[in-house]
Amino acid sequence: MTEWKVIGEELYRKGVDKNPLGNKHYGYRKVFLELPDGREGVYFGVDVSRCVHIVPVEDDLTTYLVWQSRPNAMLPGGKKVPRFLEFPGGFRSRRLNLENSAQLELTQEIGRYAGKITKLGVILPSVGLSNERDHIYLGEKLEQTKIIVSEEPTEQDIRVESFNFGTIYDRTRKSKVPVSAQTLSALSMAEAML
Repeated sequence: MTEWKVIGEELYRKGVDKNPLGNKHYGYRKVFLELPDGREGVYFGVDVSRCVHIVPVEDDLTTYLVWQSRPNAMLPGGKKVPRFLEFPGGFRSRRLNLENSAQLELTQEIGRYAGKITKLGVILPSVGLSNERDHIYLGEKLEQTKIIVSEEPTEQDIRVESFNFGTIYDRTRKSKVPVSAQTLSALSMAEAML
């Protein structure tokens, strides 16, 4: 298999005025390539800030997920914003490392603090569309704390639900609840640890 050669790139950085997406978490890029057969190709994609998700699990295997509205998951012309069941997560905070960003998301979304955090791995949920890297953690030894209200619109209408880990694992595998790719991957990663 021959390597593809990068011959150029146009990058519209996150949060910059000329970024056509106008978002602090997403940028836009074009990559110019020389393909193995000598032809040139151009690929378009989204440049995404690093993400974190955390699977919070109590000693009795209770886990917490949140229902969140996801406008980007609508089909073109859609009128109803879909909601998905997800583990607490979001974009890495610019002022925190990945682990502390996961801890912040846990506090903001479900009002818990993890006394023990273990990195489970990294997933790339949309390799055909973006360079998004989602760092998945397991949070244990949970303590109740005050919820910090986030400024992000998608976090204004979240609803927290608790489940037995085995129950939610089985329900998602049987497509009983709508979940994101990150949630499904995080469930599988955490199941191997529990």
